[in-house]
Amino acid sequence: MFFKPVHSLFDFNLEAFDLICELLDISKRYKFTKEYFKNPSQLDLRRLVNPKLDLDIKLEPYFQVLNKENNFIANLSILDLLFSEGPNAVSYLENQKIDFNQINSIQR
Repeated sequence: MFFKPVHSLFDFNLEAFDLICELLDISKRYKFTKEYFKNPSQLDLRRLVNPKLDLDIKLEPYFQVLNKENNFIANLSILDLLFSEGPNAVSYLENQKIDFNQINSIQR
């Protein structure tokens, strides 16, 4: 991934997404739209990573490498979870209680 030239940040993000899915052993299916839908009919999680939106999602703590010096630090990145939990990362994600429908309604 890091040695393959990409033409845009979008292409790099897709490569990173594919690699993360591969590392998590997650089957992925996505398709691209031809136009931007301001209020799509399906579940819209585009703004889930908006730093201005305070969603107050509570995640269960997991072991982190620097846990001895610090308390659990939530919302770091998928890389932190992968490096900390390894093969257990998928199980950790599946066990989180997140109401995506509630998040979707807050964002509109």
